Amino acid sequence: MQDGLNEFSASSRALAAGAAAGNDFINQEGTDTSNTIDGDANSKSQPPKRTPRPPNAFILYRRAKQPAIIASQRNLTNAEVSRTISDMWRKEPEDVRLEWERYADRKKLEHMQTYPNYVYRPNKNKSKVDKRRQQRRQ
Repeated sequence: MQDGLNEFSASSRALAAGAAAGNDFINQEGTDTSNTIDGDANSKSQPPKRTPRPPNAFILYRRAKQPAIIASQRNLTNAEVSRTISDMWRKEPEDVRLEWERYADRKKLEHMQTYPNYVYRPNKNKSKVDKRRQQRRQ
């Protein structure tokens, strides 16, 4: 398990270092991208990307184990890989699972530092909402 934790801790440190540096975007060419020539460029720009949810223990475990599974058995579909890893997760001893839970807690703290205003807001199923509204009207 340590190989997966070390790999992710290095990437999380780089992420945290980038977040600590601030939100300033520096273009590789050194040009200022904040001022555009045509005024309607902002209307065509995409909405800001949504903030990702912090990964839970199983997601981190899966990220660490998936490359080894795929390397050993190339012919597996993604669904079969998921089943294999979920079986591995269920068979892990409690102390190993607790280590992954602690790692997930550390990642959650890093996420809170990186995105201090993050609030989980799940998308509601619009079809269910519409059905409820129709039932209330009747």
